[in-house]
Amino acid sequence: PAEAIVLVGTIVDDPVPQPAVSPDAQESWGFILAVEQADRTGTPVRAHGRVRGRWDDPGGEVRYGQRWHVPGVLRDQKRLRPGTYHRHRLEMTINGADARPLESGQGNPLVAACFRARREASRILDAGLADQPEKAGLLKALMLGYRSDLSRELKETFAITGTLHIFAISGLHV
Repeated sequence: PAEAIVLVGTIVDDPVPQPAVSPDAQESWGFILAVEQADRTGTPVRAHGRVRGRWDDPGGEVRYGQRWHVPGVLRDQKRLRPGTYHRHRLEMTINGADARPLESGQGNPLVAACFRARREASRILDAGLADQPEKAGLLKALMLGYRSDLSRELKETFAITGTLHIFAISGLHV
């Protein structure tokens, strides 16, 4: 269900800040890594698939289209928590001290531009609603899909009322 591994892959979504697991926790980022190589025993082999990555304090910019060599602990969420839904079965906690960037610009330039515009819109909302972070988080979740800015209480309220699905950004919403 869990093992140490080294993966090589490309970030295929817009990395977003993740809520801290404890008050003294460092900044954490979450993203999807499209895997092309895995090394479990000292010998790299070709691999494919997607892994949900969580990287505590990457110490630099982590963006869509970057290709990385990342060591960490890979967990099979289906085996660790049977009977629960996981959008991505495999999740990895990345050891940032030993990770290294390989190259950037590997993604679609149009998608990269859209992610940059999304981050800029988020920054503008933060500036305009600096004194009302709860409202800014709600707007960013509804308009931009940044659900990590929602408070736990607000997420629970939407889940209990059966309206959490409105945070799924679709073409119709846009």
